[in-house]
Amino acid sequence: MKKEIQVEVFGAESKILEVEKKAKGHTLFDLMCDSLDIREKEYFGLYVSLKNDQRKWIRLDKEIKRQLKEPWLVKFCVKLYPPDPAYLVEEITRLYMYRQLRDDIAKGRLLASFVTHALLGSLAAQAELGDAPVQYTQKDHNALVSLKLAPNVSENLMQRISDLHVAHNGLKTSKAELKYLETASKLPLYGFVQQIKMVVTRFQASPVPRPRCRKYRSCSCLSFWWNLHNAEQ
Repeated sequence: MKKEIQVEVFGAESKILEVEKKAKGHTLFDLMCDSLDIREKEYFGLYVSLKNDQRKWIRLDKEIKRQLKEPWLVKFCVKLYPPDPAYLVEEITRLYMYRQLRDDIAKGRLLASFVTHALLGSLAAQAELGDAPVQYTQKDHNALVSLKLAPNVSENLMQRISDLHVAHNGLKTSKAELKYLETASKLPLYGFVQQIKMVVTRFQASPVPRPRCRKYRSCSCLSFWWNLHNAEQ
């Protein structure tokens, strides 16, 4: 007997999938990856939202019904950020990584300065709107605002984004997305926010070793993540 399950994808659209009631997490995970044409599966995961924006990751080796309550609703997102976006082999993986980071930055989960928000916003504008117009009209301005490029969008920020957007004219969508990833990967909490939440949720009653570096892309943070990841499995 099959059961319908709703899966929210990267904080945007949802998919309805069917799995056997006794199916394990990997069955649903593989279905999602196949539907999105994802082959670099190690970067992604399924989770259930808890209180205070905490996340409970779905274990792939356990039955889904033992991990969910009615209604069956899970979310699919990036679980592991690469230390360097250049490590990503496939363009489709970079696209989904870009979509996840866009959502994280727009909703304030990943913090950035005014200067970085302006640069990221201009790259997102190039990726999603194409070349900047010779002169911004009200229609162009509205299109830029509708992208929701930052959690708090001021007139000064929009003006700076539109100024920088012009400098990216001629840059292809895939290149603009990659530059966005490279810029975001330099943020202090890049790739680390999700794992802090994992620590709080999974090990709140146990002592947790504190990483000695700020950057996730460094070796010690990478090792720390894998220790947590293995404990989750």
